[in-house]
Amino acid sequence: MIDWVSKAENDYTEFYLEEIRKENTNERDLNEFYYKFRAIRLKDEETRKEFLKLTVYVRNSKEETEYTEEVSVMVSMKNLDQGLIDLREYGIIFSDDNIRLKLKRKIESVYRSIKVELNEEIGEEKNERFKDFLAQVNERLILILEESNKDKNGNGERETIRNNLFYVPTAIFKELAIDCEYEPFEIGSLRRKLKKENIIVTDDKRYTKLLHCPNKVVRAIAFHIDRIKDIEDKQGEHI
Repeated sequence: MIDWVSKAENDYTEFYLEEIRKENTNERDLNEFYYKFRAIRLKDEETRKEFLKLTVYVRNSKEETEYTEEVSVMVSMKNLDQGLIDLREYGIIFSDDNIRLKLKRKIESVYRSIKVELNEEIGEEKNERFKDFLAQVNERLILILEESNKDKNGNGERETIRNNLFYVPTAIFKELAIDCEYEPFEIGSLRRKLKKENIIVTDDKRYTKLLHCPNKVVRAIAFHIDRIKDIEDKQGEHI
């Protein structure tokens, strides 16, 4: 008989498949004997929503004790089973549905004991990602300014620049963030960091402002143009 075992460590909870009881029947050489999973709960400080950071480690044979990290993904707990299925994209294949569902139930049964971390924009890696994001915003701003200078008839996206503010529609803001390797659930923490550092203008209860364009009104993030240029100039001095 085989089943999933959980082991709580200081920084994560580990899950691996183990033969609980010897049986007369020959067990298959299951894929899961080559995997182990490490889980951490990530909670958004403002919305209180949670995601599961699941890191998969793989070994080449059942006799080996050393595992190497294969992939790390963010999984929504409202659809944990689909998150496990999607690991196929990285070569993590479950032998059958029953074994996968057993892992899902095991994670859920010990969920409250899994370490929880607040998702905050801190640390060297996240700082570099934040700089990359601001560079993307600045490149977009420069491109629109250049196009505006060419277009004297008022066409294009010149309407996104007003009163020394650069308005980035929320859909484009999200695309830029994801291009810089932000997860969808991290968009909120990114906006909070931008507000904290006085890079964007916000209302009391919203991070977005209304942008009135020809024939439409859209929600947008309003960046201080001077702040973007100032940050980019300072970063350029250290290159």
